[in-house]
Amino acid sequence: MCLWDVHSEPWMVARVAAEIADLKRISYEDATRQLTLNAAGLFGIPAFPGS
Repeated sequence: MCLWDVHSEPWMVARVAAEIADLKRISYEDATRQLTLNAAGLFGIPAFPGS
């Protein structure tokens, strides 16, 4: 069995966002938005298409 199961990845992203929000003392929404922007920049894709 693969340790990085595709079905667990969304759960891990949410968990990372929650931990970052707690460590930085920012809202969960702000942490999620920043993670989205960072990941989009890393892969060269638009973070929020149409905005």
